[in-house]
Amino acid sequence: MDRMLYRIFGSLTIRCEGGFTGRFLDMCRASGVAFRNAKSADGKLYMKITPEELYKVRHIARESGMKVKVTDKSGAVFFLHRYRRRWGIIAGFVCFMLIIYHLSGFVWNVEISGESERYSAEEIVSALEERGIAVGMPLSGIDTEKAENSILTELDGLKRLAISVKSTSVTVEIADKTENQPEEEGTGYPSNITAGCDAYIISVLPYSGKAVVKPGDTVTKGQVLVSGIYEDSTGKVYLTEAKAQVIGQTVRKTQIEISLYNEKEEYTGNQRTKNSLFFYGLNIKFYFDGGNRYDKYDIINKRRQLEIFGHKLPVYIETVTERETAADGRKLTEEELNAKIEEVLDDYESVQLSETSVVSRSVEKEIRGDVCVLSVTYVCQEEIGVKTEISLERTE
Repeated sequence: MDRMLYRIFGSLTIRCEGGFTGRFLDMCRASGVAFRNAKSADGKLYMKITPEELYKVRHIARESGMKVKVTDKSGAVFFLHRYRRRWGIIAGFVCFMLIIYHLSGFVWNVEISGESERYSAEEIVSALEERGIAVGMPLSGIDTEKAENSILTELDGLKRLAISVKSTSVTVEIADKTENQPEEEGTGYPSNITAGCDAYIISVLPYSGKAVVKPGDTVTKGQVLVSGIYEDSTGKVYLTEAKAQVIGQTVRKTQIEISLYNEKEEYTGNQRTKNSLFFYGLNIKFYFDGGNRYDKYDIINKRRQLEIFGHKLPVYIETVTERETAADGRKLTEEELNAKIEEVLDDYESVQLSETSVVSRSVEKEIRGDVCVLSVTYVCQEEIGVKTEISLERTE
């Protein structure tokens, strides 16, 4: 706020030299002079004060044997004084300040801080908009506590959502629930843990129920691993919901085809730039959209929010650059093909086998026309247990 006042009502940068600098500063403090940015250079003292304090500072300088000189003037009052004979500029500036004052009662900016693997920033923003928290909405209508409770109830994967309003900006802090939270309560129905696929058992850790397999056993898909039916020492039979962690070694096979020709898109050097202005949801385009100029292209999107006096305005300048790309169709060398195979397999493992631990991988290559066919066999360790409800049928 102090910076805003300085920029509106003006400030003076003064240079003080000669005399006793320490005494001068002490007298300024004692007289209540609100100087700032005081620094010494080349044996001279520089500081910023308001125009109203200049007379007082000069009087103090005389008493401390120093000389004061104004080196710079900044602020709206000096700007208006400079153009005092140009009423159009002054009227426009006054209207602009009145508009800014009116808009200060609305949301200018919504920022999301923190990370969530379950929900994207767009989903959080959408949930906020449904509760009246969005750019262009009145600040007076925001109930942060009500919105927080409502969103946390709707997005149950979030552990923390804190909404704070500062000036014309709304900041939302988010965080997911931690992974090491207690085991979920379950369905409450009697069930077994069965094998989701054929596997070699590595470990069995039952939480409830009775384990019917042990490490070293080979099981088939659908086989019971942990039973929800057990009996006590007296022979009485009980039903429970089996819970367990069962790690098995599995074998996965897949086939992947890779083109023998370079299909990577390269930048041709041709590009098209499009600029737009966004203001309270209004999109003003500074270009004529005649359709796609290029058959294939990459898009680089940059959005910049305008600021005034350090405050972010609800105005964005967006620049979209379309860069034309084309594939040269060149046949891959043996070295390039091997590098591409490694890249494709790494991508496959990071997506398809992300929930497993890969123990080993064997690859067989076969050239068929314009493609290289990979036959890949993976040996993995993974959780193989699947909960299967026990069917209870009444017999006569």
